[in-house]
Amino acid sequence: MTSHLLPGGLAPYDGRLGPPQANLWCAFTRGRWLRAALLAVLTAGLVALSSPMAHAATSIPVTCTETSITIYGTVGDEFEFSGSGSCNSNWEFYNTVDYFRSGVPGWLEYRSDVNMALSSGAVTAPQDRWYAYFSAGSPSSVTVRLMATNFVGTPLLEGSTIAEVDNDGVPAPSVPSIIIPIIYGGTSRPAATSTAWTVIRQSLPLASDGTCSTVDDRDYAWGSGLTGGWVRSWEPWVGGGAGGWSCNRTLVNKGRGWIVDNAA
Repeated sequence: MTSHLLPGGLAPYDGRLGPPQANLWCAFTRGRWLRAALLAVLTAGLVALSSPMAHAATSIPVTCTETSITIYGTVGDEFEFSGSGSCNSNWEFYNTVDYFRSGVPGWLEYRSDVNMALSSGAVTAPQDRWYAYFSAGSPSSVTVRLMATNFVGTPLLEGSTIAEVDNDGVPAPSVPSIIIPIIYGGTSRPAATSTAWTVIRQSLPLASDGTCSTVDDRDYAWGSGLTGGWVRSWEPWVGGGAGGWSCNRTLVNKGRGWIVDNAA
């Protein structure tokens, strides 16, 4: 019979009571194994504790009929903007303050999408003014993450326009006819209160370039410090009552300062 010896001349332990040295070797081996297992469990626990807790993205249905969309959350929160059938392939989600490239990219970092035609290079640096088209006839969505600063280092401020949804297929390709601003409303939605909100609706003639992105609104902030958020709209007062395009926005004070909320 072949003899197999362990280091030091000890015979392997076969589960039966045997010589004292074999029992000691078994106890040593099992003790080392238990220590290794315990260390692995502790390490896994520490890794789990040090890892950030995942939060589900807040779902925001988009009908492409809104005058504006206001989101609430903190830096790092994720939001899933989903088309609901009325957003056809002419509609796109655009991470910019305004379509006409004022030089300021938006505050939403691309994370993932479902059935969206994503612009080339959008998931690579600098990822600043990326955009993604909604799909016609099928569910589509894009998930984004709220950033503390945009890709040129401008900090996120409550009441700011941080991105947009626009329609660039009517009346001519690559020229948006409708722009829906996405506005950051703060860390949380204001609690319901019996105190009436202060709402100021503003309307200005459309700029000579036919857009609302070049509106000089320094004289219309009324001490709020707010800029942007203008939406193009047809108004009957333009042209001496003949009607025409204008730029509108709504300033709202809900007891925590002024914000732009065109849905108010």
